[in-house]
Formats: sequence, C-alpha cells, structure tokens
Amino acid sequence: MTDIFNTENLLVGRVGRLLAFLEYANNFYIAIGKSSPWTNDYGVGINDNNPPKPNINLSNIPETIIYKKVETVIPAVASNTCADINLDSKDFEVLAEGSLVQKTYNFIKPDKIYYSNGELRAYPTHLYISTKVEYTDYDTSSFRAIGFYTSIDLKQGVDRNKLIVLPNEVNKGLIHWASYSTPVERIEGKTHHIEFMMQL
Repeated sequence: MTDIFNTENLLVGRVGRLLAFLEYANNFYIAIGKSSPWTNDYGVGINDNNPPKPNINLSNIPETIIYKKVETVIPAVASNTCADINLDSKDFEVLAEGSLVQKTYNFIKPDKIYYSNGELRAYPTHLYISTKVEYTDYDTSSFRAIGFYTSIDLKQGVDRNKLIVLPNEVNKGLIHWASYSTPVERIEGKTHHIEFMMQL
C-alpha cells in the first residue's frame, strides 16, 4: 500500500517567520537605480516607454544610486481575510491604496498578534514596507528601478545610523523585491512615496 502524507504550512510558523523577519527591520533599505534609459539590451522592444520586467534571478538593481533606510514596516493582512479575527477595531489601521493592487489591508500592531496566554490572535500574511525619497536625497535626473534589501553589509567606517548610503559604502545586500518603471523624474520639491506589500 502506498503511504499517504497530507501536509500543510501552519499558521503559527508563518506568523513566526514574519515576526522573525521583522526583528531585522533596522537593516531594511529601499534602493533606487537605473539613471540611464532602458534599451533593447534588456530585450526586444524595451525602451523608456516599455520597461522590462525584473528577472527572478536578479541579485541587484542596475546602476544603484542610493540605499535609503525603510521608514515604516508593519504586519498586515488583506481585509477580506479578517472576518474570523475577533479584534477590536482600534487594533487595526485600515489602508486603502491603488498602488497596493487595489486591495484594502488591515495593519496589525505587533503586540496584538498574540493573546496574553501566547495563543495567536491575528494572522498577518504580509509586511507593509514604505519610505519617502526626497529630491534632495539623490542628484540624478531620474530613476527607473527600485529594490528592497535586507542584510546590508556596510563597509568599515560607515555610520550604521545613516539614513542614506551610497553604493560605494556597501559591500553587499540581499534583495527581496524589485520594480522597473518608466522614468521617475527628479523634480524640485517632489517627494516620492515608495510602498509595497511583501508576502512571507
């Protein structure tokens, strides 16, 4: 008789992985890059009006301009999965953004994820990650690539508390997410809000 194994990734482990990842948030960075135009070096028909899709094997965004520390990291869950989570509304902050795939997410305070007895109270599936890039943060006329990095290894002597570090101040980092776009122009007084949901 053939053995049968029914398996499942369990919620306790999923939430645990998310919270373990969250512990390293002080070393989360958003990088911007690619100041030069997209060309067909990235594929047939690729240009500034038709940017490429990031390769799944990408290890760095092209032509990194700066790395900026992430400002906000918070557990979240899509609102349509919250019906069975019996939480007071004050525990949640509702976010509705078209840039987040036109879904509404509930933000969960980390101290509300568990009951006092250690049992799970909420089941976050994502991390909301955001930062602001000011026009004074960089000096190129535009950028076309964004990457989210952790485990940034700064070179010896670089201040670990700097909000912005340059590529020549970084030995390496671990990229988790990337976005390629049409040119994002640097305009005096303009602030770019970079935000996304990362599923763990």
